[in-house]
Amino acid sequence: MSAEIECPAARPADVASSGGTQTFLVGRGSMPFLADHGFQGMTVLPGALYLGLALRAVGDARSPGVITITGARFHQPVILAEKEIALAVECTPLDSPRTRCVFRERGERSAGDAPCATLEIECGARGDAGPPPATPAPDVFTEHAESAIEATAFYRRLRENGNEYGPRFQGLSQLWRSHDVAWARLSPALRDEARDFSLPPVVVDAAIHALMLFGLEVGRTLVLRSIDTVVFRPPGA
Repeated sequence: MSAEIECPAARPADVASSGGTQTFLVGRGSMPFLADHGFQGMTVLPGALYLGLALRAVGDARSPGVITITGARFHQPVILAEKEIALAVECTPLDSPRTRCVFRERGERSAGDAPCATLEIECGARGDAGPPPATPAPDVFTEHAESAIEATAFYRRLRENGNEYGPRFQGLSQLWRSHDVAWARLSPALRDEARDFSLPPVVVDAAIHALMLFGLEVGRTLVLRSIDTVVFRPPGA
C-alpha cells in the first residue's frame, strides 16, 4: 500500500526516553479511540498507530518539509486490554536523513526481544518527494464508477468478515470502484479523533479500508501485514 496524506503539525508528546529508545504508554484509557479498532472479538493496536508514534519519536515538528515513511512491517499483533501497555521504539540513524524505528512491547506480556513493527522514516532534508501523483477528478471517477457502496453497508460487511470497526474507526462515508481502482470519501468527523497526531491513525486506517473493497466478497478478515510508502506533506510543503 502507498498513500499521500496532508496533515497539520502535531502537539508535543509526553514520553519516557532512554538514549535512542522512547517508551509510549498506549491503551484505551490514554487513547480512547483505540477501543473501536476491533478484530475478531479483540481490540488490536492498529498498524497505522505505529506511523504516528514513529513521527513523534523522531521529532516530527523539526522538519517543515516532506516526510516519507517506507517499509512498514507489522510482525505480530498487540492485543489491548484494560491495562495500558508500554511500547518502546528504538530509533537508529541510517544514512542521513533516514531513521529506522523498531517497536517492541515491554512488560510482563512482551514476547522477549521480538519486534512488533519496523519501519524507516526520511525527513525532507534532501528536498521533497516530488509532486503528488496524478489522480482522476473525483466527480469524473464517481460518475463513471462500476459500483458504489454506502458506509453503513460497507462497515456491516467488514464486521461480518471479522474487521469490527466501531464508530471512531468508521472513517469512510462513501466508496466507489472501477476495475482495480478504488475511491473513497473521508468522513468529516475524523478531524475530531486522535488530533494529537501529525499522522492521525484513524485517517491512515480509513485509507486502508478503501483497499478492502477488493476483498469484500471473499469473506475473510483483513490482516494488515505491511505498508510500502506513506508520503507526509504538511500544508504548504
